[in-house]
Amino acid sequence: MKKVLIIIGAITFVILIGVIAHKYSVRDIITVNLNEEIVLKKNETVKLENDDVYLTIKRFFYAPPQDGMITIWSGLAVIYELKIDGKTYETDEMGILRNQNDIPYRISIVDTDYKTYAKVKIIENTEN
Repeated sequence: MKKVLIIIGAITFVILIGVIAHKYSVRDIITVNLNEEIVLKKNETVKLENDDVYLTIKRFFYAPPQDGMITIWSGLAVIYELKIDGKTYETDEMGILRNQNDIPYRISIVDTDYKTYAKVKIIENTEN
């Protein structure tokens, strides 16, 4: 009887750990409308209403130049991934979306601290 209780306890413990891990590793995907502003943090994803378009913030790059340095880039970027109809588009290390003229949507970074959040919106790409 003691062995049965230990086995039941162990199984219950494993199930509980699985439920907790799932709750904190899987986030609900928020649905947004075109041109709607939303604040996202690292690894958060939004889906465009009525389209197969997903935006995920992958990470932030915060390395501003030191005083007196001359640079060709600010050292600040929001790195994200845009999926449209199953095709993935990614930004480079400077936060610039590759092949952006070939896709129907663009991402507008409205506000960010380049460390913890980005206020973004999915907009139509009028440069096509």
